Amino acid sequence: MWYTLIQGTQPVTASEAIKWNPERMTKDSRFILGSKVNKALALGHRGHIFGKYSRAYRYVADDEDKAWLFDRNISTRMSGKVFFMLLEDVIEIAQLENASVQVQKDLQRYSFIVPDKMVQKMKSRMSTPFDQLKLE
Repeated sequence: MWYTLIQGTQPVTASEAIKWNPERMTKDSRFILGSKVNKALALGHRGHIFGKYSRAYRYVADDEDKAWLFDRNISTRMSGKVFFMLLEDVIEIAQLENASVQVQKDLQRYSFIVPDKMVQKMKSRMSTPFDQLKLE
């Protein structure tokens, strides 16, 4: 996951790097499925948001996470990759995309809070790329 962030023709900016800081995430952080973001912002085919905003933080749910999302009717997918993003990053992207206030409200409505165990997994996965970025 972090390989995509660090690679590219342009250097990683400080504002991009800070998005990968694990300390940004708390038990009260809100998340939204990447598929909901793609649809709400009318970005076309599945995963297009991650091509257009390749340095945005996204978490790839493992099987335990997918089961949690499925059990709460947040996601209908139990197979394949399920991505989710921090709501605050998504709102920022929505503003860059000139999304209406209503679309931004819809994004907030689709958002959810995850259990602390999941937050800890996300923080753990973020720490390596963030530490790598701090060294550059």
